[in-house]
Amino acid sequence: MKRLGSALQMAVALVLLLALVGAAGWIVYTSITEAPVVVAAVVTGLLAILGLGVQRFFEQQREDARNRRERMAPIYEQLVAQIHLASDGAKDVDISSFFGELSQSLQLWGSPAVVQAFNTWRARTIEHGTLVENGEAGEDALVTMLLAYEDLLLVTRTDLGVSNDGLDSGDILRIFINDIDDHLPAASASL
Repeated sequence: MKRLGSALQMAVALVLLLALVGAAGWIVYTSITEAPVVVAAVVTGLLAILGLGVQRFFEQQREDARNRRERMAPIYEQLVAQIHLASDGAKDVDISSFFGELSQSLQLWGSPAVVQAFNTWRARTIEHGTLVENGEAGEDALVTMLLAYEDLLLVTRTDLGVSNDGLDSGDILRIFINDIDDHLPAASASL
């Protein structure tokens, strides 16, 4: 019984749609043949309204992107600060609560590229970090983790609207690792 009612509603809707399209077509045809000046004025007005709608849509998109960047900038700054504190051996750093808050923020606000880069960095850190702690991995494991971190930084910069043009592999790492050039060739050969 429900299917019959649904099919009947669909048929009525289709008939009404066809009637409206036919009526609109008849009105347009009649208007064009009898009053082309009026049609030109109406088309000009409709195009102006359409142009304003498109302009408003793009303004809203830019505003949404700006709001999202404002929301994400402090989160990315905290991520960088937290990683630098942890790498400096700070004892009072509560890493687990920070990453819990970070994961919530990324779930809600993170772009797909940032989420993927974060997951890659996290997986490489877990995989290679355990090997480094156990003394089972060499320098290549640490450099692999650092390159994944640099990829995360580059993606977050892009997400915030900062250009990465002209940056090569290792350029971001050179800002805070003095001897990174001594280690990059060995890492690129093993990757």
